[in-house]
This record gives sequence, C-alpha cells and structure tokens, in this order.
Amino acid sequence: MPILEDIQMTPSSQESWFAESSIRISATFSDASPWGTGSGIDRIWHGLYPSGIVPNESEIKNPNSHLSICQTDSCMVHEFNDIIDVSDGSWMWWYLVKDQSGNELIGHSPTHTMIDTTSPTFMSGPDLIIGQQGDFVATWEADDGEGSGLIGYLYQIDSCEFTEQIPTLATTISFTPSTSQTALTGPPAIIPVPFVAALNIILPEPSLAFTS
Repeated sequence: MPILEDIQMTPSSQESWFAESSIRISATFSDASPWGTGSGIDRIWHGLYPSGIVPNESEIKNPNSHLSICQTDSCMVHEFNDIIDVSDGSWMWWYLVKDQSGNELIGHSPTHTMIDTTSPTFMSGPDLIIGQQGDFVATWEADDGEGSGLIGYLYQIDSCEFTEQIPTLATTISFTPSTSQTALTGPPAIIPVPFVAALNIILPEPSLAFTS
C-alpha cells in the first residue's frame, strides 16, 4: 500500500495568516515498507480544499484536480512539487495516491494554511475636527471582514513614516500641532493605517483626513 512519506506546504502555519496568492506543495510518496516492496506508485491526484471539507474519491479525482504521474516503469518513491493558486480562506491539502496494483489511499496534510489578501476598509472616517478646547480630534474605524483580523492602527500627523510605530487599538486621538508644524504645513493631516494579522502587512494605502 502506498504511503505519504513527507509533505511540505509553503507557506504553512497553524496560527499565522499569510498574504499570498498561491501555496507550494512538495510531497514524497513511497510504495516500500519494512516487509518488502510494492508494485510502485502509479499516480497522485491532489488539491487544496477549504478547512473542514472532507472530499470523497470522485471529488479528489475530478478533472480540475492536480495530477502527478510516475514517468518510469517502477516508482518505489515518487516526489513532486506543485504550486496551487488560492483565494482567501483556510486551506487543507488532500490527496489520493494509487499504486500499479490499483490500491488507493486518501489522506491530507497535518496542517492548514490561512490566506488573507484582502485589504481592510474604513467603516467611518478618518475625520479630523477642532475640539471644544481648541485642540484637534481625529476619529476613524476600520473592518477586516472575514479576514485575519485587525491588530490595530498606525497613525501619523503630517507624515507617512510608519516603520518605527507599534499598532494601537485607539480609534480617537486628540493633539495640538507644534507652532513650527502649523506654520510649515497649514492645517494638519491625520493619517491612520489599519494593520492586519496576515504577515503583519499594512493594508490599504494611508488614508488622509484634513481640517477645513
């Protein structure tokens, strides 16, 4: 009976999200055992399915499945690499391996890969007003839908330099710009950026709010 010796999914993690559009599959199958050798690997059907879905034989063998076929007379060991395009979601790799005698085995990877390539969107703001005390008050709120989730926000005043900042959960801030800053730039701009869990990538582009 053929068995799966090794499987590597890249990227892959039980806890992390990734902003990728494809997953690389590197698999090794064997038809050898401590009790002897089998008839050899014939072919492997495989593909990525949403986590929680258990495909049956006909679903794995469907015409759209990826297929790897032994190219020699006897494949006691068969290796292949494949790249599969995916959309956002959580994905598990499933396979059906068949040997030359017709024995088949269905299995899946031990881990899944979570993909999030969709930018969060602002539900409100960013808005910038002059408060009752004469200071500036900025407000905003974003949503990541069914994606990896918001870690927080980065924001700057009259700047787009976010590299040294730590995300904050604040959606309202008050500030008083310095005299030199106001003289050089006029009314200040507040620039918040949603910060998401997928690969710690800042998405989308900074959004600006100005006072009138």
